[in-house]
Amino acid sequence: MKITIALIFLIFSYNLHANECISGNCKNGYGTFKWDDGTKYIGEHKNNVADGKGQIIYSNGSKYEGEFKNDKLHGKGTFYYEDGTIYEGEFKNDQMIGEGTIIWTTGEKYIGKVKNELMHGEGTLFFPEGDKYVGEFKKDMFHGKGSYFHNDGRVEKGTLKKGDLINGGFINQEKETVDKNNEDNDDSVNQETKKIDENLIAKDTFSIISSAFKDGEVIPKKYGCKYNGGDNISIPLKFLNVPNDAKSLAVIIDDPDAKSVAGKIWVHWIITDIPVDTKEIKEIKDGKINFGKSGKNSNGDKNYGGPCPPDDFHIYNIKAYALNSKINKSLNEMTQIKFEKKYKNKIISSSKISGKYK
Repeated sequence: MKITIALIFLIFSYNLHANECISGNCKNGYGTFKWDDGTKYIGEHKNNVADGKGQIIYSNGSKYEGEFKNDKLHGKGTFYYEDGTIYEGEFKNDQMIGEGTIIWTTGEKYIGKVKNELMHGEGTLFFPEGDKYVGEFKKDMFHGKGSYFHNDGRVEKGTLKKGDLINGGFINQEKETVDKNNEDNDDSVNQETKKIDENLIAKDTFSIISSAFKDGEVIPKKYGCKYNGGDNISIPLKFLNVPNDAKSLAVIIDDPDAKSVAGKIWVHWIITDIPVDTKEIKEIKDGKINFGKSGKNSNGDKNYGGPCPPDDFHIYNIKAYALNSKINKSLNEMTQIKFEKKYKNKIISSSKISGKYK
């Protein structure tokens, strides 16, 4: 299970005052700058340096497309190595730091946290033969809590140190249980058969529904993460019968099944201070809405993160809250359980639906 993958990283930063601008505006605008060795930058400039969106094509055949700041790779972008390896994700001061995806030509694929060009933090590593590891990494090694899924169906779960399993072992999947009710024990309805019909909801009952699927059904593929074949389009939601005394609404989507593979409930979307006159949240790419306060999800983004289970079907809980006041701030990676404990005196009513996704 132990692996070490060294990412060969280039020195990205170049002095744009050298060599020549071959077209456009390389001072404050869009232009093309070329160096003597053949390296070329095409994109936005500010105060004579690369700043904004652009691409840099290196003389060795590698290429970066994305955001720049003060002549450095900074923001979201994609780096194409000369050997075919691809990194797509976040950069900071010419370094790969944050959330990202690495795809190697050998067939491995990593999705998760990256630090100093290494797998570092929570993530998932897929192997070409069908194995996968889901859990914590440290400097490119399995390190911390995690689960290793073998392609023959066996699962190892426990604590690892520098790639070696030091606590745990193979689990009995028939006896392994996952709390699909988010540990609140208030939902005794069979999620396989429960259905919600807007016409059957009592007129005085605060409810949330989706036009994309009924409660307990499979969530359509386009609402999943792009790494799992989806388009990361936010699930359309509709509020019914908002209480008259409500001052704000909130929505949290989380995945309690993630505890079995990631060691915690995974938060996919959290929005607070939604105006009470909001009738619906329409589907939109990455959930980039222009109202309410969006907090950080477990991916580290202040947007919608679509369902992205690494193993099998997960149950995704979508819960809406009617509150007697505003929260007046965004909340980061707060599960439904934590929200209900912290704001129990503010919650007037709540409603939950669930969907399955693989």
